Amino acid sequence: MKEVYEILKDWLKENEFDGLYSNDYECGCKIDDLIPCDMLRGNCVAGYLTTPDKMSGYDFAIGPKKEDVPQQDVEVDIEADIEE
Repeated sequence: MKEVYEILKDWLKENEFDGLYSNDYECGCKIDDLIPCDMLRGNCVAGYLTTPDKMSGYDFAIGPKKEDVPQQDVEVDIEADIEE
């Protein structure tokens, strides 16, 4: 039998959500690290990955609207990628 955690995770994926968030507690979690606080509350709702406020210090945010979120910057060593 599946645990509630697994049922919730499956439902979020099937409905194309990215995780959970709560405005009351200013928190959010991605599907890959769902409920790290071990405190699923009644005010946690399904949401989408969004761009966090630059002043927040967070590297992601989950919110009510789906938006195009830019990928994190990745440094590429072009010299190492060129075969001579």
